[in-house]
Amino acid sequence: MYVVTDDLIVEPLMSPVSSIYVLQRFKIPIDNLEEKVVTIGIKESHNIFKAALSSTPALTNGLRHLLTQIQKEK
Repeated sequence: MYVVTDDLIVEPLMSPVSSIYVLQRFKIPIDNLEEKVVTIGIKESHNIFKAALSSTPALTNGLRHLLTQIQKEK
């Protein structure tokens, strides 16, 4: 498994302990997490690529339509 940050840095996730370390490093409270399965296809990969060319938060900007769906479901 891997962790991909918003600025598209990919790091291996060795264990559950390392995932806690990543959360602490980015100052993300554990109760702020929600598991969501999404499918990344051609459209999403193009969106991520375009966002990466113009902004730092490429995942947030490239997958914004999926994030909006998550927020509506809550």
